Amino acid sequence: MSCGDVMKLSKSIVLFLGLSVFFAVGSSSGPVASADDTRPQKALVCESPDNVYGDSDFVGSPSKSAEAASDELSEVFGSHRDSWAGVSFCRDYSGILVYVVDVNDPSVGLIDSIAKKYPDVKIHVVRVKYSSLQLEAAQEALLERDSSPTLVVSPDPQRGRVLVEGSVNTVDSGAARVRSVKIPSMSRARSVEKVPKPEVPVLYVRGELNGQDAATRGNDTAPFTAGADIRSEGLMCSLGPRVKVKGKHMMLTAGHCPGGTHYTPFKKSVGNQYTTAYPGNANKYGDWKLISGKSYSGNVYNSGNASSSRHVGVGLNLGGLAKGRGLCTSGRTTGQLCGFVVNSTYASVRIDGVSANHQTKISKREGRINSHGCNGFRGGDSGGPAYYNNGSGKMIYAGLVKGTTWWKAGSQKRCTYYVTQLSGVRKWAGAVSW
Repeated sequence: MSCGDVMKLSKSIVLFLGLSVFFAVGSSSGPVASADDTRPQKALVCESPDNVYGDSDFVGSPSKSAEAASDELSEVFGSHRDSWAGVSFCRDYSGILVYVVDVNDPSVGLIDSIAKKYPDVKIHVVRVKYSSLQLEAAQEALLERDSSPTLVVSPDPQRGRVLVEGSVNTVDSGAARVRSVKIPSMSRARSVEKVPKPEVPVLYVRGELNGQDAATRGNDTAPFTAGADIRSEGLMCSLGPRVKVKGKHMMLTAGHCPGGTHYTPFKKSVGNQYTTAYPGNANKYGDWKLISGKSYSGNVYNSGNASSSRHVGVGLNLGGLAKGRGLCTSGRTTGQLCGFVVNSTYASVRIDGVSANHQTKISKREGRINSHGCNGFRGGDSGGPAYYNNGSGKMIYAGLVKGTTWWKAGSQKRCTYYVTQLSGVRKWAGAVSW
């Protein structure tokens, strides 16, 4: 079997819960399929989008009901990361995979109500070894042991491991390669794992990685809009989504964008820095800062970088999106860009020696072959919002532009993009809202 082939389950325990919910228990090689107990089992019901190196490949596009179901499942996932490991579309968008540590956890019962709400969407619940929080702890342990200046660490929930991309070529040479990390045991009432300090496997999948933050729309006025051009200390960034903290509306931007006071290109004050997670707490909360002191809009600039048209924003996604979910970004350099696809959530990335957690890895498909195109956001787009359509033409904000890593696959340059999730802001402020 080639590394890109999909592995079948060596065994599965199937429990029929609801009309479109199926359960399976995976082997260590990685759960990728499930079946119900009333029909003959086929070869594959839901094919995983990931190969053994963690690269995702999706075919087609999801229906509106599948997108809506994935958003509701992702919201539950964000609140139950101690018992869930992630949410992903099937490779062909024919259904949704939900990874859980314990199928008896009360939160799993919420899946049935979502399935009944979207009866045409098949939801496959797969039991895995480690929860999202356990994999996050493993990522933090890995970051402490690997000092590479550019490093990307992301969870692989279906195979119960951590994937690493680094600037040092440890993949071919084997030098300085960490093969596993131990994490504290997370004792829960229904925890499947009772072994003290579980040891999570680590796989280095790529070396010689390069990376940069996107730090580098025009004449915006109050109330200031997401995607607008902001400047400080001679550098250009973009304004992120609006949030409410302690009863006050503020705007987010990237923490790595310097300066305490930010201005438009025409010297109008956009506001002052309220607080920042970067660099000191980026490893805990992500790469963001809050700007306050002016009036702010919930809308976002769309179209080109010289356009004054806007989308209406109506809310925040404070968790991690389903793998395969589509995203758009908006920034002062590239304007609105769509066609990004979520590859992983709750990842960590180290750029210029600063590690930032709560990262969503996204890619931009270009053509039939290149799933990691490089025509994405660029310098100056840092801090701009990442968002998706709620199904009625209005936008939900899911994060803000962080940066890019790239490598060469033969003669072809390939890129991965990073968005700081709003889950880090929620972890810091708890009561953050729209």
